[in-house]
Amino acid sequence: LRAVALNRSGREREALPLLRASIGAPTIASGTLNGSRVARCAELARCYRALGGLDSALVWYRAATDDWERGRATASREDSRAMSDNIAGAFSGGYVATILDPARGGTAPRRVAEAFAVLQRFRAHTLTEQMFGTGSVRPPGAPRALDLASLQRGTLAPGDVLLEIHATPDTTILFAITRAEARVWFGPREEVLRSRLARFRDLLADPGGDPTGRWGAVARALGEDLLGPAADALTGALRVYISAGALARYPLGSIIAPGTDDALAVNRDVAFVPAAGMVELARLRAREPATATRAMVALARTTAEGGRALPAAAGEVRELSRRFADVEALPDPALGATRLAREQLAGGQVLHFATHTYIDEQQPWRSGLLVGDPAGPDAYLRAATIAGLRV
Repeated sequence: LRAVALNRSGREREALPLLRASIGAPTIASGTLNGSRVARCAELARCYRALGGLDSALVWYRAATDDWERGRATASREDSRAMSDNIAGAFSGGYVATILDPARGGTAPRRVAEAFAVLQRFRAHTLTEQMFGTGSVRPPGAPRALDLASLQRGTLAPGDVLLEIHATPDTTILFAITRAEARVWFGPREEVLRSRLARFRDLLADPGGDPTGRWGAVARALGEDLLGPAADALTGALRVYISAGALARYPLGSIIAPGTDDALAVNRDVAFVPAAGMVELARLRAREPATATRAMVALARTTAEGGRALPAAAGEVRELSRRFADVEALPDPALGATRLAREQLAGGQVLHFATHTYIDEQQPWRSGLLVGDPAGPDAYLRAATIAGLRV
């Protein structure tokens, strides 16, 4: 604690020997999830970075990452993994920023490629856990930690842009990647960005509470700060993939990029992805023979826990069935969420939900759609379950 206090108050030279003594060698044989040791390695890396020792900082950032991955492979407790997610979120930004530092030398494209690969290592690892569970071996069908060259040459199509947004306590790191180029820049720190995005979400959620149309001005200001360096690439884009971690819960598709008049999602297809490797998986699966038997399955749930009502939901899905061919409407189905997902939802090329949701901002993977009987034990189709579905 003394070492951390010294480090955070600008007395890095005093903190350095204390941190070194508390850790030992930069490798560890244990497979346990030692969050304390991961945090110490990351703190030592931060100390070296502040002192200008970028190479030493990277050694300890790599050690923190290796320990983090090794420990998670054998961790069985969800709360332990949630804790280590917070630790990784705190140090991964410093790791990426250190890689991008021009003082390291080398070419800018090489630094960008290395930084992108490190970020995808974290993204792909946590996503694979949610899809397949923990383990030291990557299962078949899991998303890869996609490197920049593979993304550009083998995954992105003409007109595609991947926006990678990684918010940290110190700054927000943004990548814009097309088949031809990769750009990186920095935006507001996480606390400031979240506050601005929350205000933007509130304006959009209650149009009646924004009689003067402030949302447009806020959308343009956010676009200027977040998307300015990629404005020309976004202007001509056909598809925009946004990988933003927990920031995906904000309406990023409604931001207006500089030089354009409409929100990002108005004239482009916008998709949120948890990792760049998911774009690759989606492209590969698109080439497989279709297994869906209906054009659409439309599910409605008109009541929720506590008696909250959504009475128009049933009429919504019945209207879809009336207006379009080959639509199966499921108003208030009797099955639980697990059976619904496996037996009926998997039969639709398009899934339409008119229902309540549950949002867990501390553990987003527990968030879900209310599809089953709200009085039963299996009411919610949760994000972690959705990640493992093959639909």
